[in-house]
Amino acid sequence: MSYVDAFELLNKLWLDSTDIQRLLSCGKDSARKIRDDVSNMIKEKGYELPMGKNKKVLTKEVVEYLGIDMDYIEKMAMFEQRNRIENYAGISK
Repeated sequence: MSYVDAFELLNKLWLDSTDIQRLLSCGKDSARKIRDDVSNMIKEKGYELPMGKNKKVLTKEVVEYLGIDMDYIEKMAMFEQRNRIENYAGISK
C-alpha cells in the first residue's frame, strides 16, 4: 500500500476489519483481533459503538493502538504525490 492510500484510509472516521487488513497487509483473523481489541478499549472508556452489519471502530483509536505516526504518513504521502506529478510531467514532455 502506498503512503497516499494509507493516508486516505487513515482519514476516514471509522475503520472496519477490511480497512485494517488493507492498512496492515494482514489476514482476516489478525484484522478482526485488532478491531476487537480497539473496540474493547473504546467500551472501557465508557463509549458505545454503532451497531451494524460491519463492526467499525474509530480510526483515531486504531492509530493510537498501533502507534502510527500520522505526521510521517502525511509527509510521505505528500512526497509521494509530488513525485507522481513530477514523473507524469516528465513523461508528457
